[in-house]
Parts: sequence; structure tokens; C-alpha cells
Amino acid sequence: VVAASKHVPDEIVQMLTASGTPAEARQQVTHYLKNGATCPILYPLGDVKAMIDAFSNWDGVS
Repeated sequence: VVAASKHVPDEIVQMLTASGTPAEARQQVTHYLKNGATCPILYPLGDVKAMIDAFSNWDGVS
């Protein structure tokens, strides 16, 4: 992942993933849901606990 990240522009990462701060990730997943996604798959590349914390109390729409 680290080696590949050097070859992929940040704009592409942001377009295809829910990355950034916890609030930004929740906002992006909300965007996916509002645009037809029915089962977004959350796969952390870093801190698993941070992802769980970010989404554990999330209502799925904000």
C-alpha cells in the first residue's frame, strides 16, 4: 500500500475511498449511501480501533 500510494494522486484516493478524518470518512460513506450504495464495505488500512470508534455510534445518515 505504501509503495502504491506514491503513484496514485490524492484526488483519486479521495474520489474512491472514505478517507481522511473520522468526520470526512463518515461524510463520504453518507455520500455513497445517498447515491445508491446499499452495503459499503469498511476496510481500514491503518488503525482498526479508530475506524470502529468513528463508525460505532454513527446513525448512517450524517
